[in-house]
Amino acid sequence: MSAAKVRASFGRVTRKVLKTRKPVIVETREGAVQIAPYDAAEEVPPAPPGSLGKFSKEEIWLHNHFGESL
Repeated sequence: MSAAKVRASFGRVTRKVLKTRKPVIVETREGAVQIAPYDAAEEVPPAPPGSLGKFSKEEIWLHNHFGESL
């Protein structure tokens, strides 16, 4: 799809991408750009105060740095 075509109908193109969940490649003179659907991550609430007290500092460090799973 060309940049001029996308520019003229950007809303329609983005709705199509969101509906079909298939990315669209937009070609320009300088290269190509991909318009792809993205699901925003769900917000995770913070842990209640004192709930992490049962773990050692090393266990928490490992978990926060992709070490061993708790």
